[in-house]
Amino acid sequence: MSDVGSLSASYSSYTSSSASTQASAQQLSSGQRISSAAGDAAGMAIGSRMSAQLGGMDMAARNSMDGVSMVQTASGALDTLTSNMSRMRELAVQAGNGILNDSDRAAIQSEINQLNEQNNSLLEDANYNGQALFQNSQPMQLQTGPNAGDTTELATGDLLQTLKDSGVFSLDVSSSDAASMSLSTLDLALSQVSEQQSGLGALSNRLDSNLDNLAERRLNTAAAQSRIMDTDIAKAASEWSSSQIKDQMQLAMQAQANAHAGDMLQLLG
Repeated sequence: MSDVGSLSASYSSYTSSSASTQASAQQLSSGQRISSAAGDAAGMAIGSRMSAQLGGMDMAARNSMDGVSMVQTASGALDTLTSNMSRMRELAVQAGNGILNDSDRAAIQSEINQLNEQNNSLLEDANYNGQALFQNSQPMQLQTGPNAGDTTELATGDLLQTLKDSGVFSLDVSSSDAASMSLSTLDLALSQVSEQQSGLGALSNRLDSNLDNLAERRLNTAAAQSRIMDTDIAKAASEWSSSQIKDQMQLAMQAQANAHAGDMLQLLG
């Protein structure tokens, strides 16, 4: 009976050792320490949350890069607008010269009108992915973080209407006095455009900083998730080797127990 009990204990020990060997082999082959919630329920839950955060950070980084591209598009349009308005200001200064005749002033007025038409079209047509850039009464919300509330505002406002209200699209240089008034109007308009450019520059810097922050946070979160979820290769390999040795020992012991059992059966016979 003791041999039978020894055989049963040997088989039970072998089964346990074999399961340990299989678990170590699975960890080595998959690279994952936790393959199911049964292995480590708390670790699996934490790792899953971190995985969701990593996905959110990746998408937030893409959103931030889209925001940078949008800012660059808007800044390019404002650069052209500023260049045109600077030329218009030069023309207004020229028109203030009292020696000019009516024909000279008409030529200057024509160039100013053409530049204004270009500026109007520029502000009307400026868009990013179908979103108007300079005709928005409400700021755009960019999701630049992985969690609710991690947003950044892109506020360009309705610059087209603002400039229309300033009178820049109806400049008159038909006389020295009119040219002087046009200069004042252009100075105001240039100040409004400059303010818009300054805001876009600050937003671009903020988005660049956010990208750097997201990259650092992602690195730290990925490292933390790896410590929880990934296999310690050296430890798993050591456990696998140890389990294999135990398996071989258990097989040898089981074979010996089987041999003794056969001897006892012969004696009983």
